[in-house]
Amino acid sequence: MNGLQAHLPANPRRTPSDRLTVFSWGLMFIWIGAAFLADVGWPAGVFGAGVIAVGVQAARVYLGLRVEVFGLAIGIAMLVWGGWHVLGERFGLERIPGGLMPLVFIALGVTLVVRALFRSDRSREET
Repeated sequence: MNGLQAHLPANPRRTPSDRLTVFSWGLMFIWIGAAFLADVGWPAGVFGAGVIAVGVQAARVYLGLRVEVFGLAIGIAMLVWGGWHVLGERFGLERIPGGLMPLVFIALGVTLVVRALFRSDRSREET
């Protein structure tokens, strides 16, 4: 048995969480392709991705699964940034200060990397 096989579960059936993850990535790729084909622009594309990310967390609640706080946070950030820009273009709202949203996304990314590197093995088994 190689190292990878030692970490695979004996029953290869997917859990509801696994299926939801695969489903949500499928939706995300469909949205990205449709957004590029429709040429809706980056703000609308990011907003749509945020809708999917937050919707997946709502589905997790509905299915009785634990909410992924990071997924919810990034979804909300995408909704805010994309929505603000879409509304700003439509209604002449002032843009979010230039460096704010990139810093929010960088902070979320650093949080994810740090959690992945320093989370204990026990906490990984619980997710």
